[in-house]
Amino acid sequence: MGVTGAGKTTVGQQLAAALGWTFVEGDAFHPSANVAKMHRGEPLDDADRAPWLRATRQRIDELVASAQSAVIACSALKRAYREVLARDRPEVTFVHLKASAALIAERLRHRAPDTPGPSTPTPEAQPCAETLCRLHHQATLRRL
Repeated sequence: MGVTGAGKTTVGQQLAAALGWTFVEGDAFHPSANVAKMHRGEPLDDADRAPWLRATRQRIDELVASAQSAVIACSALKRAYREVLARDRPEVTFVHLKASAALIAERLRHRAPDTPGPSTPTPEAQPCAETLCRLHHQATLRRL
């Protein structure tokens, strides 16, 4: 989990490969309207995220039912989102990736054009990252 540009996909792919687990790109579960908003750099609200949360949770349930371990790259920035994804699933653990504002800005400048999300840091990203850092000791690698 982490803000846009924190390295969720890159680190997630590497971690999954190192562990021999399945990698799942969480953005793949967004409806096309969400993807269009992200390409325009518009933030998603809770209503936008609801179908994404349901689809991502369904994928988690499928993975657990088939006894597959996986790394899923997704923002999951709000505790409410993490609760939906992990409710009654003690197998689910969240890892919070954080990076400096400068590193995130650099990564976003070099993003592939077809990658959903803004190409520059959003005004919400830094305060959100700072809030997550304050909560880091409570939320990182902790089961909900």
